Amino acid sequence: MRMESVKSFQPVVSSSPSLPVLHYTLLHSETWPPDFVWDYRDGRHCAMGLTRRIWPENQYRSMKEIFHMPKLDVERIFFKAGYRDIDFGLVTAEMVAYDIEAYLNPPPSLAQTFLSMVGSWL
Repeated sequence: MRMESVKSFQPVVSSSPSLPVLHYTLLHSETWPPDFVWDYRDGRHCAMGLTRRIWPENQYRSMKEIFHMPKLDVERIFFKAGYRDIDFGLVTAEMVAYDIEAYLNPPPSLAQTFLSMVGSWL
């Protein structure tokens, strides 16, 4: 008898919405609900839909409210604002996760870099 491969659903446990948890979840499809299918073109099947599945109590709140983020960052990460001629069907969960990672770990500013260089000379 042949055994069919069954996706093992192992949700990440977090009582309150968290960008690090969403980042991890996007990179690990085994943590997605079994009936969740990624499709960036559909709000129910992208990072926003996944967020609302993980934390259903936030069903009617915006990503800005859920994650306490500036509007421009929400638009850039979750709506790919600023991209031209992009085929949203090609946007992957990993791409959104990497945008979240960049938001959570911004590069040092020019001033910080300069001060660290000056500090090493003293």
